[in-house]
Amino acid sequence: MTTLEDPRPVTAGRPRPVRPAVGGWTGPDRPERAGATTSAYSPTHHSGWYFAGWVDEVTAPITPLRIGGARLMVVRGSEGLNVYHSTCPHRGADLAYGGELVRAGVKCPFHGKGVALGLRDNCRYAVPEVPHARIGPALFCGLDPDILDDYGFAARLAELAGEFTFFTCPEVEVPITQEMVIENAFDLDHFKEVHRVPRVLAVDSGKTGEGAVYSEAVFEVGKPPWLSGPQQVIRSRFRAVAYSPSVVITEMGPSGQDQAVITTATATASGCRVRVLIGIRPTPDGSVPPRMVDSLVSNASKALQQDFPVWANMDRDMQPCFDARDATVLLFQQFCGQFSEVRRGG
Repeated sequence: MTTLEDPRPVTAGRPRPVRPAVGGWTGPDRPERAGATTSAYSPTHHSGWYFAGWVDEVTAPITPLRIGGARLMVVRGSEGLNVYHSTCPHRGADLAYGGELVRAGVKCPFHGKGVALGLRDNCRYAVPEVPHARIGPALFCGLDPDILDDYGFAARLAELAGEFTFFTCPEVEVPITQEMVIENAFDLDHFKEVHRVPRVLAVDSGKTGEGAVYSEAVFEVGKPPWLSGPQQVIRSRFRAVAYSPSVVITEMGPSGQDQAVITTATATASGCRVRVLIGIRPTPDGSVPPRMVDSLVSNASKALQQDFPVWANMDRDMQPCFDARDATVLLFQQFCGQFSEVRRGG
């Protein structure tokens, strides 16, 4: 477990054009709603936000970054962290492996060419910067320097950083697509069967003002162990907002005692890697009860363990027979279809 050292800083890359939502991606593997499958239903390299890495692992001046095959690098400079494509425009060497940070940019390890960081006029060799944002221990980024479907994510990170202290959970590799992991937050019925939530009451779903999709419910659950008093059933608010096929932010808990959970999933060769951050409101003196931290981190890990047998044995190629109770799942799937395939770094 890594404790957030500074919960407030959220930095974003220089302003980029933000492309509005479009009608949908129509690549060869994109199923239409009527024939949707449990395989991927967004582009392989989509135009939204991804988890990029843990800040405390970025210790060198240049750190390689791979997101679903995308070739990127994190550069630590005097003004903080920035993310760039890492393929040298001269002959294709990866600047993140052996490249040297110099005054002009990065010295390529293959032929010694100086490669500027950030595209500029009249510069033959340069690599573009991609959008990025940070919340405490986590760094997020897009893949394309010019296209980012943000849907309010960077602004929401800034808000959460001022309200919560974030803690990390153990990473997990799962044999399912990244979209399926994020979709679980919109599959209300699975909370009863898989996670044994006694009662789930759907409240609302739809799109936020920025175009992200959300699902709201009320869970009736047992009182959490860090609260004093006799055991009783409490009503816990649940609100999940998906900002990309790879990122969902869930706020849950009784009024005034809620937590924020950021769940991310990044494609790998065998499925995807899941990272979870737990945000807890600090007490007036700035502290967070250790028992509460341990319980919430443990519960998050347990939830993934409960999901694993289902994910590991799913038929990814079957065509689901959806019914009315799957409306929020379809809402998320349609949202994923709005993202475009982008250049993946190079």
